[in-house]
Amino acid sequence: MITDNWLRDPEDSYNNKTGYYGSECDGGFAEYAVLPAQKAVAVKLSLSDAELATFSCSLSTGEGMLSRASVTALDTVLVPGALGGVGGALVQLAKRRGARVIALASEAKHDDVLVLGADRVLPRGPADLRGALGEEKITVVADVVGGDYWPTLIDILERGARYTCSRAIARPMVEFDLRTFYLRDLTFTGSTVIDPEVMANLITYIEAGEIKPALVTAYLLEELREAQAAFIAKQNTGNIVVTPWTCSDLSYEDHAYLCFSGGPAAGALVLAVWWSFEIRSFGRDAYQNRNRCWCHRLGRRHTVGAHICARTWARHSGGS
Repeated sequence: MITDNWLRDPEDSYNNKTGYYGSECDGGFAEYAVLPAQKAVAVKLSLSDAELATFSCSLSTGEGMLSRASVTALDTVLVPGALGGVGGALVQLAKRRGARVIALASEAKHDDVLVLGADRVLPRGPADLRGALGEEKITVVADVVGGDYWPTLIDILERGARYTCSRAIARPMVEFDLRTFYLRDLTFTGSTVIDPEVMANLITYIEAGEIKPALVTAYLLEELREAQAAFIAKQNTGNIVVTPWTCSDLSYEDHAYLCFSGGPAAGALVLAVWWSFEIRSFGRDAYQNRNRCWCHRLGRRHTVGAHICARTWARHSGGS
């Protein structure tokens, strides 16, 4: 199961009242959270729950960007910052669309980015990007970096090309010559609130095995400082998962996760609310009775608790 963490007002067609867990809505690092039941989405695939936790934020952000830029198999897409959760997702998602993908990343991590599907990987910020690209014709830049290198990215775009952006992890203030924009017939798109169909499309990609999880490591909530430090250091290729809560009054053998992403502010940090279960100390009837009461209590207080309990119940009751 993963969650669609965009909380929308159905009467607001302009998305002005849309919030995200961990950003406009508290809950990114919470032990408990309430989410509308329809936002908990089943994924029919044999992946671990920690792997599933990597998808919700990074993948939806990347797909939202590529959808806004209308990327097709006719494009060559340049992806700066390809080491991160969103950058890596952009590489995979652009390749899934059939595009040629050129990534920018630290040289020590080039092999990791190639595994994600990039056709070429260049150093993170070549002094002569046009020379490094050679005969490549860049029709889309999918950027999450910004910063001082930003004008260089714009200068290498072909006439009629597109630039799409969802973040500015280097620096949000950039220098921009408007003449490049209008004389070269460029199209710029920002991407924050994804279109409603994006999440449904992502589930299809995941279940078809077209997108792979890029899980780096997992931390406990008590290790959040270490997790944030690892995220800021940006020495890893992919996503970091935090398991924020372990139930202390019940201990059962199976695991169930409710996956939350940390929102735009947390970048590639992805949260997985973690319950663990153990039945060795109970008879089967005693376990079922106790678990039924616990699930009922959790389900009333936390909308998606019922989904997790149902999943765990099915495992231990042989699907009945």
